[in-house]
Parts: sequence; structure tokens; C-alpha cells
Amino acid sequence: MNTFKTYVFNPLKIATDRHQLTVSTLILAVSVLAGMAAGFIDDGIYHATFWATAGKLPIILTNITVVLLPSLLLYIISRLFNPKTRLVDIWNTVLFARLPLVIANTIFFLAVDQESVNKVIQNPGSFNGDMLTITVAGLAGLPFLILSIIILVNGFKTATNAKKLIHYGVLAVAIIVCEIVYRSFFYPFLITL
Repeated sequence: MNTFKTYVFNPLKIATDRHQLTVSTLILAVSVLAGMAAGFIDDGIYHATFWATAGKLPIILTNITVVLLPSLLLYIISRLFNPKTRLVDIWNTVLFARLPLVIANTIFFLAVDQESVNKVIQNPGSFNGDMLTITVAGLAGLPFLILSIIILVNGFKTATNAKKLIHYGVLAVAIIVCEIVYRSFFYPFLITL
């Protein structure tokens, strides 16, 4: 049971470097393909939106950017705490933490369509089948979001040998900064390509 928990909540602790890099590359590819298949694009580090435009380049670039931005920021910060931290470990951590988000986003965007969301927005007080579908699909993604955060924290701990509360506080602030920077600067530019 302990090994199963490690595989689920901290896979980076037991996987070899070669396996981590292989799996993280596959996760990035799956993330891009899922966005194309289910019709969504990352408009935030932890958020996605409908993407009806035929362009595939923005989906590819946003997927790379939502991994690259936190990886670089977390790497720079983690080097302050532990100079032996490797970029590949942070990169793998961020990608492994993305997998649950990709699953949650795929479930949501396959279950809900843009028209349903528009109907709910136009009639916010009414409870109908569209509202129920959106609610169930949204709640179904919550455990995946929690799992993503757990994997990120555990992977960061493994990659940086973080032990102090300040390390986790800095991790949280870094992710919030990444979200703000990505949504304010990177996403608006990337969707124009």
C-alpha cells in the first residue's frame, strides 16, 4: 500500500531520471493532444477555457509555457535554498503535477460545451440540465486539482530537499506569481499566434 501511495502522490520519489523524463515528455504530448481533442486551451497555470479556433499552434505554445514558466521560476527560487537542485527535477515535477489537471480538463471539456455555459450565464438563477452537467463535471475535477497540488508539493520537496515551512510558502507564492504573469502577459500574446 505504501508503494501505491508513493506512485500516486509522489511518483518522482521512486522513478529513475530516465523514466521521469520519458513520462514527463509523454505528459506534455498528451496535454497538447487532449487540448486539441477536447477543444480547450490553458488560459492559466491552473485553468483552461474553450478553444474553438482552428489554430493548433496556440494550444502547443500555451502547454509548453504553462510548464516552462513555473519550472524556471521554481528552479531559480529553489537554487536559493539548495544549490544542488537540478532544472530537470523541477521540470519533471511541474509536468507530473499537470497530468491530473489534463485529465480533469479533458473530462470537463468533453462533458460540457460552450453553448451550455452560455445558457447558464444568461440564466444564472435557473437550475437546469446544463447547470447540473457543469456542476458535476466541475466537482469531478476537484480531486484531480487536489492531487495535482499534492504531486507538486511532494515533487518540489523531493527535488529541492525542502524541509522548512518557508520553502512551501515560497512555492505557493511562486505559483501565484506564475498564474498572474501567465494570464497577464503570456496568454494574451500566445492566443494571437
